[in-house]
Amino acid sequence: MNIIPLFTCPIFMKDLDFDLKSIQKECITLSKKDKGRIKSNLGGWQSSQLSENDLFLSDLISEIKSSATEFAQGIGIKSNLGIKSFWININKFKDCNQYHTHPGSLFSGVYYIKTPKNSGNIQFKHPGYIGIESYWNGNINDMNPLNSCVWDIEPTENRLFIFPGWLEHQVLPNLSQKDRISLSFNLTLL
Repeated sequence: MNIIPLFTCPIFMKDLDFDLKSIQKECITLSKKDKGRIKSNLGGWQSSQLSENDLFLSDLISEIKSSATEFAQGIGIKSNLGIKSFWININKFKDCNQYHTHPGSLFSGVYYIKTPKNSGNIQFKHPGYIGIESYWNGNINDMNPLNSCVWDIEPTENRLFIFPGWLEHQVLPNLSQKDRISLSFNLTLL
């Protein structure tokens, strides 16, 4: 049988090797100085926009740019990318982020800094979810990325994901008793 995976949603994944203890410490220190903001977060703390001059993140930001270029080239998109914005997220027990996209961004992404077990998967929503829900609901034998309305990915420390800014996603509630820490970002063409 030949199946053509037409109109797939590309997601880039890469495991990195940064010293997470020092980054976690800096994130927690920052959360005590910055009152943060509310965007898609329900509970939790989201930092104000960070600057590429924040030295504790400079090597990580360089890696994100390099990975985004690799992703763009791999899917045939212009690769002269720059960081548009980035911020820290700290979700405590039951904190989550509701479905959202990142308008005006070519790519968006997340880097996992601290991910206790059951601290909230990232969930992506298929762009054709209304059709899948309407026409296929109740007729799917085995859920997989080709037939699902949504797809969860469990966060793993030191893992980077980059995806189209238009891909709707949410973060499920943190059901652990420990903080979940991540860095989110947006990239645009220069």
